[in-house]
Amino acid sequence: MTIASLVNQLLPRSWRPASVASARLVKCSGHVVQGGPFRGMRYINRAHCSALAPKLAGTYELEIHEYLPRLFAGPPDVFVDVGAAEGYYAVGTLFAGWCKRVIAFEADPAAYTACRELMRLNEIGPEKLDLRGACHPAALQDVLANATRPALMMDVEGFEALLLDPLRVPALARCRILLEYHDFVLPGLSVELHRRMTPTHHVSPIELAPRNTTDLVTEDWLLRLLPGSIRRRALAEDRPFEAHGWLWMEPKDA
Repeated sequence: MTIASLVNQLLPRSWRPASVASARLVKCSGHVVQGGPFRGMRYINRAHCSALAPKLAGTYELEIHEYLPRLFAGPPDVFVDVGAAEGYYAVGTLFAGWCKRVIAFEADPAAYTACRELMRLNEIGPEKLDLRGACHPAALQDVLANATRPALMMDVEGFEALLLDPLRVPALARCRILLEYHDFVLPGLSVELHRRMTPTHHVSPIELAPRNTTDLVTEDWLLRLLPGSIRRRALAEDRPFEAHGWLWMEPKDA
């Protein structure tokens, strides 16, 4: 056991160097996203089932940043966000001007309320962002079937097994899709989803990657003085690297 790991075990979680760095990052941001695709977006004081600091730093889900322009190329006439949480992508998409209409599904009441709060904070009204509750296959089919060029993002902690099914939701066939899969919830799920979608889509895996010290852009003197290992931990999203990742799916007839 190293001295650093021993210190981490002995200290309360909030006193650990990485926790202090995360708190400092949040404070210095003024609750405005500092980088990434949604730089300048005002943010609430919490994140639902995710880490707040990476969202404010603009490094959240850095692996998919290069795919976002492809998802919103065109642009789509509607962006459907299933598992929207507090609205990082649902609100961020409208803030960035990538799409004029968003339909977001969020089943958790606390996250739903937080998304409403983020909408108000960024002056996004219901005429632009239609926030709904839980998503089921019939509702997803209805939304996608009524769109001309739909784009879909999905992060539903394993329920993608139910929703990403061309038999239940045939309108998926003409939809660009960015999906977070959770094989640690349902082993082998990503392989099954790849099999389901290959007849209609080009499917590409996107692997998770650890953060680098260069990912954090900050003018704060304390954060810049911290060792690289602590800065990386401040940006950590606490995700399992095994059995977890993303799939990018583009229709073959696009």
